[in-house]
Amino acid sequence: MKPRRSVSATLHSLVLLSGLASPAWLLAEDETFDQRAERCLNYVAAIDIDWPLGHRSGFVRDSHSIAQARFAVGRDDKARQAIRRSLAIPWETYYDPEFPLWATVDCYLRWKDTPGKYTPELAEQTRRHLAQPIPRPARRGHD
Repeated sequence: MKPRRSVSATLHSLVLLSGLASPAWLLAEDETFDQRAERCLNYVAAIDIDWPLGHRSGFVRDSHSIAQARFAVGRDDKARQAIRRSLAIPWETYYDPEFPLWATVDCYLRWKDTPGKYTPELAEQTRRHLAQPIPRPARRGHD
């Protein structure tokens, strides 16, 4: 059973991160782009990731995007925590591993060289995770 909150938060984070739209409450006519970007980052960084390990909610896929928002606003410990929880989930858990794979690589490449973001241990854990073979699930009804 998926928590209703996770679906709503996931949709909001995807919409905000993609830049396709913004909720009306997020827009203010007298805001600058930088103020609006800061508000969006703070909104996404505040999303609470509380899934149990192995849970197949959207948070699993979005955890690296949320971690990037947390890195951007200086919540480095919470970002590393989200990354560690995501890396603990094996690729076999996903039906579509391409999406979390892309987010994992993007987060790692974007932040690994920024001082204080990725610890050497977390960087090594990420590299080991990315080097694992990614199984392809059997196609349902198309074989």
